[in-house]
Amino acid sequence: MSKGKKIYCIASFAFACAVLILTITLCIINIKDNKTNISYKEENIDWSKYETKEIELTESLTITNPGIYILSGKITGSVTINTSDYVKLILNGVEITNNDGPAIMIENSKKTYIELNENTTNILTDNGNSENDGVIYSKDDLVITGTGTLEIT
Repeated sequence: MSKGKKIYCIASFAFACAVLILTITLCIINIKDNKTNISYKEENIDWSKYETKEIELTESLTITNPGIYILSGKITGSVTINTSDYVKLILNGVEITNNDGPAIMIENSKKTYIELNENTTNILTDNGNSENDGVIYSKDDLVITGTGTLEIT
């Protein structure tokens, strides 16, 4: 390997290490007892100015307005978010199975928060055969928080 290629490789490695250190600084991950805890920098969002809706899922849901959505129920379908503002989904014992793509699809939002309600188990399943691979697919910022359980297939 020539001297120029060695310098390029070392510089590339140093850059990758710097990016990794920055990423770890912004998002601290702690894996203990088969649980992953991720902390993030909380934004000061005044959720009191947003409307709260409780929805029992019986069919696919498309959210086009910002707000807080408390979801429960069981569907074969999906929850799609398409708004230019903040959205908070509070999963309260949902079971969402989508055979055609992600169970939760975030097409557009300023930031989406998915909160797992305490003492609930939430199950999300997709078939894995979609252009948008993943049981939760987001084109924008996404934060998952809460003390409930999330099972993903």
